Amino acid sequence: MKALVLSGGGARGAFEAGVVESLRSFGPFDVICGTSAGAINGAFVAQDAYTDLASVWATIASRNPIQLVPQVQHLENLVNDVADAASDPIFRRVGDALRAVAEWFEIGSKAALLAILGAINPTPINTILQQHLRYTDLKHTLIVTATNITLRTADTYYYFPPASPVSGEFAAKSRPYINRIPITSENYVSVVQASTSIPGAFQPEILPVNKVPCQYVDGGVANNTPIGQAIDAGADEIYIIFMDPKGGAPAPQNAANLLQLGFACLDVMQAKILEDDLKLALTTNEALAIQASPSSPVAAKRQVTLWEVRPAAPLPVTVLQFDQQKLLDAAYAHGIAAGKNPVKSSL
Repeated sequence: MKALVLSGGGARGAFEAGVVESLRSFGPFDVICGTSAGAINGAFVAQDAYTDLASVWATIASRNPIQLVPQVQHLENLVNDVADAASDPIFRRVGDALRAVAEWFEIGSKAALLAILGAINPTPINTILQQHLRYTDLKHTLIVTATNITLRTADTYYYFPPASPVSGEFAAKSRPYINRIPITSENYVSVVQASTSIPGAFQPEILPVNKVPCQYVDGGVANNTPIGQAIDAGADEIYIIFMDPKGGAPAPQNAANLLQLGFACLDVMQAKILEDDLKLALTTNEALAIQASPSSPVAAKRQVTLWEVRPAAPLPVTVLQFDQQKLLDAAYAHGIAAGKNPVKSSL
């Protein structure tokens, strides 16, 4: 049983989508595990919607997916108007001041401004998901992770094809601080959106857990061992897509604002969790190869074959550059090239 593990990375998900296109030649994937941008890519793969996935990444800059919510946009305009009033010629300053006053009233009360839970409008991304994600089109097992802020848990949402022999076993495998919840026709789009809701960037998505409305943010905050999830779902051959070269790091770039800082921090977290998860799986494989005794902690585990796909060099696109279609296209092409030659993982 083959599995595909897709991590987050914002606009760098274009590379991931390119890899996915090449990996189609290795046969269909039975299990797809996705987090953040990987949850979006993974949902398309689980639907066998490869053409739609390529089309979305080829046109995403024109969709302008990164838009500020109105209050934050008015605040940015206010700051710009005040700056203009301080530097413009005198005859323009009256107009600058009037625009600043108008923006001030558009912002609303201080309490309302402080209550904003996300700076970016989620509607553009939600529109894409609504257009392409259809529960009835799911053909393969899909596992999506999201972080439950209300209950402080790292939750897993899952879909298994009808009559899957693994479904019940997967749901029954409990872990501390993790809820395993079925994906349904009612929550499918919301689950994928929740996994992409980067804290501070997007407002939390609301999903009920045992009838309790819970706030969810990006699965990468507490990415609960995506490789382990694939193994629990029955996979014995797993393909993992990384966003950075082996032993390398993204191209150096300082954050220019709070939003970029948040995206960058989450990107680092997800990369480290995935690397650590791979090392754990490889270490378990080695222990099993030594024929562990029945009392060993790994005795109940099984060996799996692990394959990596990584960029040969730091990707040309950063986490937030959804508006740079040429860079996105280059990352996608890089992914197609990298996906043709998966490398077997080793310690």
